[in-house]
Amino acid sequence: MNSLEIDVCDFKSVGVTTLDVLPPLAVNSIRVKIEKFAISANNITYVALGKSMHYNEFFPTRTPNQTCTLPVWGVATVTASTHHLVQPGVRIYGYFPAASLYDFEPSIVTKTTIKVSRSHLPPDRAAYNAYEICTTDPLYTPRTENAMLLFRPLWFTSYLLTDYFQYHNYFDSTVIVVSSASSKTSFCFAQLISKAATASPPHNSRSIKVIGLTSKRNVSWTQSLGVYSTVIAYQDISAKGLLNKHENTQIVFVDVAGDPRVKKAVIEAVGGPLNVRKVIGVGISHFSPLDSSLPAIPPAASAAAAGGAPTLAASGSNKKLRDDDQKIDSEFFFAPEWVKKRLAQVGPQETFKGVQEGWTSLMENADKFISIKEFHGLNEAKRIYLEMLGGKASPDVGYIVSLEGGKAKI
Repeated sequence: MNSLEIDVCDFKSVGVTTLDVLPPLAVNSIRVKIEKFAISANNITYVALGKSMHYNEFFPTRTPNQTCTLPVWGVATVTASTHHLVQPGVRIYGYFPAASLYDFEPSIVTKTTIKVSRSHLPPDRAAYNAYEICTTDPLYTPRTENAMLLFRPLWFTSYLLTDYFQYHNYFDSTVIVVSSASSKTSFCFAQLISKAATASPPHNSRSIKVIGLTSKRNVSWTQSLGVYSTVIAYQDISAKGLLNKHENTQIVFVDVAGDPRVKKAVIEAVGGPLNVRKVIGVGISHFSPLDSSLPAIPPAASAAAAGGAPTLAASGSNKKLRDDDQKIDSEFFFAPEWVKKRLAQVGPQETFKGVQEGWTSLMENADKFISIKEFHGLNEAKRIYLEMLGGKASPDVGYIVSLEGGKAKI
């Protein structure tokens, strides 16, 4: 068994470890062979928040105080089973370690889902504990498998964040600024929020303006997506500004990058904290800013520096905070907690009423957004992870890692 392991004190230190002798499969358990998975900026967030958000506890290594696995969303096939309801050959989609094999004990098995109980984790992590059986999964098709691996967790975060905005009446703002605009989470959100606002405008009946922030090298491509009102490079925020002279509104800043220097530039560009209605942290895709014009953030400090969100989010709650220096209403959006609240309020039918239409549309048009490339083996996964970590990965490429035999498919 091979796995990708990362030093919890130095995220750039990563290696492929090998376990030569597999332990016997436990009673009522299954062993799956992980076939392929996606790597994106989302995985960087899992690593950055590994301790505070418990991501390191899903797949503990033999040295949990020193290393963690890279969590990924992938597909796997059951190769061995001591559980009477699960037969070898069943193919599932879900949350796995970046490894060749994974053993777990199902707690619930239905015709559509295999669930595992992880009682040591907060209950709002339940979304990570469900493995969908591919043959009955309404969002799975063999033709769109790679696109699904890339977009599914990110698109659902965007979908739920859009619902969060609608629930709060867009926070009485008509201007939304989104960092890490070239990331899949960001541009899916931009597309969904614009469509939602058009279909059901906020109280003032004006359309939503979504401004994307990205690195200078990604500006043209991000603008070509057609989902942002405008796209601005990080180092041009101050020069170009974010509001027109005649715009009298407070912005909402959706912070996917988790970079305090970008946040500071945004606040200054709109004229100070009084013109910021809210800051909503969604991820930490930047361990250091993508542009050399902004000073780098040491990896060990970046998570703690990102608006205070990781520390306050440790309990799994969307807790409000006040930035000591800016006095801005801020919080960290955690999709599993929000969906739990919405399910309790309105039930699954209302919560997910737009999923099938939105997901089908995305899958039909995914190749217009990105070029999917498939690479082979955990050493390639290591290389791609380090590119993501350093902000060097191409935003127009969707990275799939296959652990099956074969060469890279470009």
